[in-house]
Amino acid sequence: NKLTNHNITNPIFLYELSQLNEDYLWQDLANMLDVEEIPHDIHEGSHKNRVPGKNRIDICDAYYDDFRSMIMLNAYNMSKWLCDFFVPLAKEESRKDVVIANPDEFCNLVKDYANDPCERLVRLDNGTYIRKEFQ
Repeated sequence: NKLTNHNITNPIFLYELSQLNEDYLWQDLANMLDVEEIPHDIHEGSHKNRVPGKNRIDICDAYYDDFRSMIMLNAYNMSKWLCDFFVPLAKEESRKDVVIANPDEFCNLVKDYANDPCERLVRLDNGTYIRKEFQ
């Protein structure tokens, strides 16, 4: 099977979810789209009709520690790749096709992806995540 490259390019606007409340994000997006402004005072979540407790899990439940230890490796790798390779592209003046609103703040936010949100797992030097009590 041969991969075909049709040289299809699209601009990329990347943000971290917590940046949605920041005016600078919306101004950078408006600039990229070449519009004056984007109204953003109204936030409508995608889960407004969710039934509480139905089909929900608590990822911080000890039952999910082993699963979380596996996905934390991906979170760590994504954090490193974004900050080490992708953010520098967005900082290049010549790259108008790659925009990250406030790239330094973005990088600070995604660096935290390397830490267990439940604060029970730690990353070893070999890259694996284990429960703190087994350290």
